[in-house]
Amino acid sequence: MIEQYAAPISIEEATRVMQESNATVLAGGTDLMLQTESGKQQFGSTLVNIRHINEISGISIGNNRIRIGALTTISEILGSDKLMELVPVLAQTADHFASSQIRNNATVGGNLCNASPAGDMIIPLLLLDAEAELASWSKGGVVTRLVPVAEFFSGPGKTHKRDDELLVAIEFPVPSFGFIAYFKKSGPRPALEISTISIGVAGALEKEALHATEWPSVQQRQSPCVPGGSKPFSRGNRSTARSFLKLPTWRRMKHCR
Repeated sequence: MIEQYAAPISIEEATRVMQESNATVLAGGTDLMLQTESGKQQFGSTLVNIRHINEISGISIGNNRIRIGALTTISEILGSDKLMELVPVLAQTADHFASSQIRNNATVGGNLCNASPAGDMIIPLLLLDAEAELASWSKGGVVTRLVPVAEFFSGPGKTHKRDDELLVAIEFPVPSFGFIAYFKKSGPRPALEISTISIGVAGALEKEALHATEWPSVQQRQSPCVPGGSKPFSRGNRSTARSFLKLPTWRRMKHCR
């Protein structure tokens, strides 16, 4: 039962509230409302509305890294010219994300924290070797840590984020020239409903051929194929990627810059 309501305007204020109480975080609310109404999730004693924290919204690029605030909506990702230029797979995925009304409210941070195997935005973030930045209040100040998205989930609907931690941003390296990624989902009405199955594939384009074994990321540890939908999260395997890459689909994939 909700006993208190908080609407912090800073990361510091939000993390202090979360450290001091049993908090439920409200961002876009598109999943939270459905889960609480169905009984899948219960509200904590304090409802923390983080929509007024400007510092965790928006898209920025610097030091060869892309940073997307956790409150950035799916519509904002879809409408970003810079993301379309550098990482078109994010815009492509956003374009297949639910309806326009939901995209206007749903946030990339909420999609990640919901931890559904059918979470559309999770697939490209895994392909892009993204990291989640988590903030918490400790010893009189805000402390942060980075967790690779590939290690963020502990199971369907579960993450390694502590209850007192707030997801503030997602970061990843700007892909090198020639990097290509593609997202595909299938369902009764793919643009409006939860994916029955989805898949993301990435690779490097060299001499008109797409190679699944060479990676342009500075960390070079992505999986070339990431499945989603009805199955729990898993790192894809190279044989699956190679089979996919034999298809002409990659010729429709946009490469970076």
